Amino acid sequence: MKNFLLAPNFKRNSLPFVKRAVEFLKKNGCGVYCREEDKGLFDADVCPGKDAVDCILVFGGDGTMLKNIKRFISWQKPFAGINTGKVGYLADIDPEKTENALASILGGRYSTEERVTLKIEIGDKVVTGVNEAVLHRASAHVLGLEIGVNGQRIEPVRADGMIVATPTGSTAYNLSAGGPILTPNSRSMVVTPVCAHSLTTRPVVIGGDDVVTLTVKSADEPAFINVDGENVASLSTDSSVNVSISEQTFTLIRLSEGSFFTVLRNKLSTWEQ
Repeated sequence: MKNFLLAPNFKRNSLPFVKRAVEFLKKNGCGVYCREEDKGLFDADVCPGKDAVDCILVFGGDGTMLKNIKRFISWQKPFAGINTGKVGYLADIDPEKTENALASILGGRYSTEERVTLKIEIGDKVVTGVNEAVLHRASAHVLGLEIGVNGQRIEPVRADGMIVATPTGSTAYNLSAGGPILTPNSRSMVVTPVCAHSLTTRPVVIGGDDVVTLTVKSADEPAFINVDGENVASLSTDSSVNVSISEQTFTLIRLSEGSFFTVLRNKLSTWEQ
């Protein structure tokens, strides 16, 4: 692994660590590239295309990782994240250890994780989701929803919304809404209601070969489909969205010696001051 595309979020105070990475990589004979919008911000040439790089090195938080994974997922290159953000599930490398981390990557001392993504179909529109797809209300009124799997109705639900999350997204909004945590290598989805008006509606884990259908049965205003934090479409009454596991996957480079559960425990026990 010798050629790197650097993708920083400069709002996260990434520039000092980007410069350290550039200096280290060039000193070790590596090719260093930047995105078009970052031209001139640090010492790197604009990347000519996917064949020029072996790894995409992201500087920022998990939101920055999500944006760059979605942007470059078709390149099928591994991603490594230098965490200049907050929690850092996806971007998990300590920025103060930038040079040590890069030395490990150059020396092949790392593991990889292949992660699944979602295929979200709204009419003729198809969107890829890394964390989750959320059907949510547009106003203070609750939604009347219906959940189906492979064309079979599960149950009607009145709720503020419904989350369909990947294993990657299971530690994000899904976790906050009371959904279960899925291990990263799972090929499955979890469907979790948001503030359901019921004592019996609970999260459900769905197999990777299944298709989840969410249908709006009653809404005073159009509901929205939000994918990884961005509204991508609206749904009116009797409209549906289909969510399934996509054929597109992405690969994360991991340097941590601890297990997924060790990392999870450390992240969840850290309270922001």
